[in-house]
Amino acid sequence: MLTLTAPSYSSRQKEDTFKSATHQKNISEVEVLAKKCGGTVTRLSGLKDLIQELPKLGKIRVVMSNPYAIQGQIDQYEQATLLGNQGNVQGNSTCLCLLLNHWRHGFAVQDWDSYGKFSQSLQFFDRDGVEVYKTYLTSKSNQYTYKNLISHYHSSDQTPRQSISPLPSKVYADCNQVNLDQLHQCWQTMQDLQDLPKIFHYFGVNQLKGLESAGTDYAIPISIVHLQFMLGLLQESKLPVVFHTYNQGGIQAYQGKVQYYSATRNGIIILDTCFSLRIRSLKEISIWIIRKFKGNNERAVISLYDRFGTLIFQISSRLGYGRTTKKIWQRLLTSLEKI
Repeated sequence: MLTLTAPSYSSRQKEDTFKSATHQKNISEVEVLAKKCGGTVTRLSGLKDLIQELPKLGKIRVVMSNPYAIQGQIDQYEQATLLGNQGNVQGNSTCLCLLLNHWRHGFAVQDWDSYGKFSQSLQFFDRDGVEVYKTYLTSKSNQYTYKNLISHYHSSDQTPRQSISPLPSKVYADCNQVNLDQLHQCWQTMQDLQDLPKIFHYFGVNQLKGLESAGTDYAIPISIVHLQFMLGLLQESKLPVVFHTYNQGGIQAYQGKVQYYSATRNGIIILDTCFSLRIRSLKEISIWIIRKFKGNNERAVISLYDRFGTLIFQISSRLGYGRTTKKIWQRLLTSLEKI
């Protein structure tokens, strides 16, 4: 099971982006939902046990977001495995890795959405009242199971209010204090690029400062133009890739292709069959090509960080697709550096 390190979003981060009416009034989404408890909203308990029953819902629309990215897709979960405060929920094209110590509040919501359509969902939030994960029923979901889950995990507390407890922001050392020889040694010996946050945590720096210290053999900053160019190449080549969206509650990974890509004034939209991704506030985002060298087996990813050095999104090549696919991915990344 993948060992995860949670991103840490400060209150300022959460309020600076995706400013809904609730954020503008300094009211979290949890507090808004709690006001409807006893009506269209039901507060839930026993969240860990509930998560293990998600495969019983059938085909659902799953959404994971952070202050900059919203990733959603329709999938059927096959199995859910929990070990302590970590979990893994596996679907046909989706893998959800969980940090359950950040899953503090859960609600079942049955209400009309902004498009006038009746919506049924399970929604989960961290202790700050910020969304970590949501599931929405589709026409192919098991309605009977959904109602039974609400009945079984119905909390005895349905008061129309909710208190939240924001986490303090992390304080990191100056990146000049990092021993680069030790950093490079750890980098070269790590098994997977997903372990990089743990390495930076060990050295006491956020990920952005760690990348800036590492050097161009390991990490290269690229521009928004480079990212858009890469997405255009992926749309044209239909190369299989993996999209990862991160927040404090975990990682949602989707394996697919860029069937459609569009650039907006300050964001991007990516679509695949039953998959959608939207990234906003690109001017506040730092984009990097990050490499892992292990003999001749080079691994590389494109990672997006917010201005606080928090990993928010990542694109990587899809494993198990042979040497040709890997070479195409590497060739595309190399072409970015020559622009």
